[in-house]
Amino acid sequence: MKHTNVDRERENWADTLRTIACIGVIMIHTVAPIVTDFNGTDRVIWTISNLITSTLRFCVPIFLMLAGAFLLPRQMTFADFLKRRFSKIIYPFLFWSAVYIAYEMIRKWSPEEMMNIPKVGRHIVSELFHGAAYHFWYIYLIIGLYLFVPVIGVWARQATQKEMFFYLTIWFLLSFGNFPPFDRINNEIDLRYFSGYMGFMVLGYALSRMPNLGGRWPVWLFMALIGSMVTTISSHLLTLSLDSFKDTYYNYLTPNVIMGSAGLFLLFRNIRLKGSLWNRFAAIISRHSYGIYLSHIFFLSMLEKFGINSRFIHPAAGIPITLILVTLLSVVTVRAIARLPFGSRISG
Repeated sequence: MKHTNVDRERENWADTLRTIACIGVIMIHTVAPIVTDFNGTDRVIWTISNLITSTLRFCVPIFLMLAGAFLLPRQMTFADFLKRRFSKIIYPFLFWSAVYIAYEMIRKWSPEEMMNIPKVGRHIVSELFHGAAYHFWYIYLIIGLYLFVPVIGVWARQATQKEMFFYLTIWFLLSFGNFPPFDRINNEIDLRYFSGYMGFMVLGYALSRMPNLGGRWPVWLFMALIGSMVTTISSHLLTLSLDSFKDTYYNYLTPNVIMGSAGLFLLFRNIRLKGSLWNRFAAIISRHSYGIYLSHIFFLSMLEKFGINSRFIHPAAGIPITLILVTLLSVVTVRAIARLPFGSRISG
């Protein structure tokens, strides 16, 4: 289907958000060794790293909100959904899982272990069910959410604004349960159907249906900044008080992260970034964002073997250098695989 200029303009905001989120995830994982090593890191460097990580907590929520914005409006049979959408998740996931499993076995297994077929088989099955790489938790999350999309999509398309507002209000209020001191409250009311990551998809759908409110961009920017500031300051103070890193306020399902993510979503949903160069760059990253997400930890690990990471020189240079190298390697590799016969089905 050929896109008109209007369609392309409407999609540019989504490309921009997806690109920012994709690069943000790579940045988070690049900075992670610093921010988690509170006692072994210079305080100034740790503080800056905490600021970076706290500011970027919107990444996963933005991915989910974009999925909700574009998937929930579509009317598809369950069979069509599995064929068109679900397969686009599963095939790249299986391919990159195989890459990570093979990489780990080559690095850590002896030739004798490699020849033990039953052991190899058990290991592969275990890795597929539990995650061949630590960032694959998100893939298992979206697999579960996607299975529910055909159901929640029917409700979302038929729900009134008041019904949507009711659901999102309960969901947001429940997020305080992950935020001290409310996390100490224990009750027997079963509200799990209002909680969880599905709320981000519904939120993305609801916000994408709002009329253009570009004139209110200071409000959206303020929301994004406040969310980031609460995460940064709270994480800083909690870590200082414990003298050990604590990621309590990094939780995606907290009011600070939800508010910051919603603000950023609305900000870029209602403004347009001019410039064909940026739009082309964002379109490339957006198109391959899933494959970049799947592959970037592999390249972080590979660079680590060559001594290149966020601290191989001063972090002020080590972080951006590592970020750029990992991003380039991921983009080039995924695009190269996509150009192979049937490669587009597994590259992501």
